[in-house]
Amino acid sequence: MRLVGVICTLAVMAGAYFFFVKPALDTTSDAVNKFSEPFNGINEQIDRAQDQAEAAQQQALQQGQPGGANGVNLSKLQQCMSKASATRNTAAVQKCARKYGAR
Repeated sequence: MRLVGVICTLAVMAGAYFFFVKPALDTTSDAVNKFSEPFNGINEQIDRAQDQAEAAQQQALQQGQPGGANGVNLSKLQQCMSKASATRNTAAVQKCARKYGAR
């Protein structure tokens, strides 16, 4: 008699898991994955923008131009890129490149 009770209890618990808990967990996991999709690749974009800014800075230093190569204001560009990359904001990195980059 006790064995039947244990089996029924396990069956009810398994049913509750498969019909209530598991679908809720799957839905939550799907929602989190869909939310994070737009953010994939942001770090790579920021790294590329930083590499481009550093390359422009090195080129300006090699050419010996105090104001930077092709009108690049290196100190302002570097400050702007540092702030933008600290926040991992791709739009801000692009804005820095447009504002202080080569003309």
